[in-house]
Amino acid sequence: MLVPPRNAARPTSHANAPQPSLVFLAAFVASLVWHALVVLTRRIEPAFADLPLVLVPILGALAIAVSMAGLLRHWGSASGWNDRNRLALASVAVVSHNIMGGAILTKTTTDRVAVAGLGLALVILLILFAIRVRHRVEDAVRGTGRGEC
Repeated sequence: MLVPPRNAARPTSHANAPQPSLVFLAAFVASLVWHALVVLTRRIEPAFADLPLVLVPILGALAIAVSMAGLLRHWGSASGWNDRNRLALASVAVVSHNIMGGAILTKTTTDRVAVAGLGLALVILLILFAIRVRHRVEDAVRGTGRGEC
């Protein structure tokens, strides 16, 4: 929704797309702050669950979402935006959701170990998929035709 699909006609800007690691880092920080605003503020201070203070975390989370949408729109139109960048975004969603879910929603040691194990498995699978995507993008750049970026 926020990032144009691969085959959609889109205007490209003269700027170069950022490295996937920068995309991951920026989105990861924004995601953690968003989760903290939405979930942790009420747990730390129950007054944030009632009006008018409930507007503080809601508006903060909205500001983060709008800022990231604008940033992703800009990055998505830059030359060089490819599957590696998209994978970085997908990875953020999986990793940050797992971290925050594990930190907030687990109650027992068994739950924490299970969530940590699933998180480790997800990270390993994301790394394997990233290697595959990287090879596909490099092949497309070289023109061997095995993949598309």
